[in-house]
Amino acid sequence: MILGLMESAFAAVHSNNPDDWRAIQLAEGTSLSFRPGPDERPEGLEMQIWNNEEFLKDLKPGGEWKIANFTWTVEKENCPTAPSR
Repeated sequence: MILGLMESAFAAVHSNNPDDWRAIQLAEGTSLSFRPGPDERPEGLEMQIWNNEEFLKDLKPGGEWKIANFTWTVEKENCPTAPSR
């Protein structure tokens, strides 16, 4: 199920079609963007945050996409690969 959603997200990135994004995002959710600050230094990144509908309003084809963050959880309880305590 999650892999299908991720495939849809990658397809939405490729299409830049706001309706493709709407199909997979919660309207009340948020989108984050990190970009170089005014002096273009990597350590001077600026963060912008929008609600998802505001983000989609200005979506235009041809932008270069990069991954800014990954998030994951670690669950050690009931995990078959977790070391014994």
